[in-house]
Amino acid sequence: SEQRARGIDFAVQMGFPLGPDTSIGFEVRGTRALENSITRDALSPTLERNGLSGFPKLTGNAEARLRWKKLTWYFGANYIGKVDDTRYWDDEGAFVPGTTNFKFFGAYAGRKVYGNSNDFAELRELLSVPAYVTAYTSIRWQILEKTTLLAGVNNVFDKQPPVIGPDAFTYRIGSVAGNQYNLTGRSFFLRGNQAF
Repeated sequence: SEQRARGIDFAVQMGFPLGPDTSIGFEVRGTRALENSITRDALSPTLERNGLSGFPKLTGNAEARLRWKKLTWYFGANYIGKVDDTRYWDDEGAFVPGTTNFKFFGAYAGRKVYGNSNDFAELRELLSVPAYVTAYTSIRWQILEKTTLLAGVNNVFDKQPPVIGPDAFTYRIGSVAGNQYNLTGRSFFLRGNQAF
């Protein structure tokens, strides 16, 4: 098997003094995936996963920070680009012609027997989700030269992760579109750090 991943990482940082004890800074970081493919064996075709659920083409974060004496306030956002599984299923010939409804031959969805090419359930699935952004904020206090205290909030606006694949007409349940999403919702934290 072979797995290939190529992309471009980028980062921009700026900082400015605002006074004798005050400064402001900005940072933007991200990754633009160009390829994320897997070939299971010599007889299998290569699957290009870039842009499919779990493999967004663009991810990143932006952060601003304001430092005043021994306090530093951070505010930032995490970004996960849109994903769309339509092309994967289209390549598999899984759609009812002229629609994005699935042909399903299984016995779930209230059916008691398996179907065939002339007798199948027609399912509607959510195959794409838009970009996803969460915000965070924290404040750090430099208590002593080697002692800091950090308090903050992740996912400030309690944004739920997007779900891909639910079907209102069957017993199926959708799932989160990849492992990069915030699954716990808003959370608070407090951390202490002591260097030696």
